Amino acid sequence: MPAPWRLLLHLFCLTTAGASVEMAFYLFAPYLRATGSPHMEALGWILGICYGFSACLRPLAGQLVERVGSRRTLCLGYGLVLGGAATVALGARFLPALLAGRALLGMGYSLTIVSSTTYQIAAVPPEALGRTLSLTAVGYTVPTLLVLPALEGLLRGGHTGLFLLFPPLFAGGALFLAWRLPPGEPPRARDAAPGTPFRNILKVPAFRTLFLAVVVFALTDAATMQISALALSKDLVASWFFLSQSLVALGTRLLALGFIDRFPRRRLVVLATGLSAGGLVLGTFAEGPRLFLAAGAVFGLGMGFGFPALMALIGDVAEPKLRPRVSALFWLFYSACFFVAPILIARGASLLDYDGALRLLGVLLCGSLLPLHRLLKRGDPAP
Repeated sequence: MPAPWRLLLHLFCLTTAGASVEMAFYLFAPYLRATGSPHMEALGWILGICYGFSACLRPLAGQLVERVGSRRTLCLGYGLVLGGAATVALGARFLPALLAGRALLGMGYSLTIVSSTTYQIAAVPPEALGRTLSLTAVGYTVPTLLVLPALEGLLRGGHTGLFLLFPPLFAGGALFLAWRLPPGEPPRARDAAPGTPFRNILKVPAFRTLFLAVVVFALTDAATMQISALALSKDLVASWFFLSQSLVALGTRLLALGFIDRFPRRRLVVLATGLSAGGLVLGTFAEGPRLFLAAGAVFGLGMGFGFPALMALIGDVAEPKLRPRVSALFWLFYSACFFVAPILIARGASLLDYDGALRLLGVLLCGSLLPLHRLLKRGDPAP
């Protein structure tokens, strides 16, 4: 196997292991109910605090990548992820331990996602960036196909203790893979001096538009944190939605590898966001498995090509010396949505139930797409 493919496989396995850690928390509503936990009312905060801490540390993550490199930042990040997963597993009965563990997870995710994104964008030629990010992004869908159904099966079988052992195991595997990455930065990652202030980046119209697109897209993604709560309220199985979502996203990323490099990525992001928001709305009308599966498929189609297209926009709009910091801000806004969305949806569910809250969010996101499309059309490929 050629060296580039070995590195690609390594990054794919690392992405898969890292994404598997979070799968347990997509099922945390059923877990809390299965254990009779008194913390169900705090579900929005348990889910959201991770992404709040992650968002706050994004600027620091970009600076850390610049100073110590991607490999060391990845190792530190997955060390924090392991600590957070272990804290949740050992202290799941206590709300302070749950919140502290989730906060540690958020700190770790902040470091891992920025360093991983920067590493890949620096290592891959621009003409192949879309297809490469599509392949490594498959690692985000594999856990939904394999890990999520297995974890939901454990919960339905009453194995709640075993359920929480898996996140630390996956985190340990990710830490090992990060440590085994080839040392040093790819050559293109060091071709300019860092240090551009974040406020200067935010003054560039092309970057502001990129971050707006990130927020709209990320809100559709973050809404899936409450799909298990929606399924509970309708007596549905959450895995129906997640399984079809992952299968379609996986197929899209594997079968349309060159698609993201041949078509305007800005238009693809708008189209993908519309599909994902539409799938979210469709899921709120489900009363049985067929429509819930169809909703997951529509959502997965949008995520399948939208996520790598959105990530590839970093390379489109940012010159190499700015990419660590643009990546940091990209993921700051992305994580902020994962902090805000579960809390807002939980609050909305107290007034409208989960189907009403998710339906309203999906409709609002669809309504934002025309203005977003007009803003993206104004931008040049580079600022």
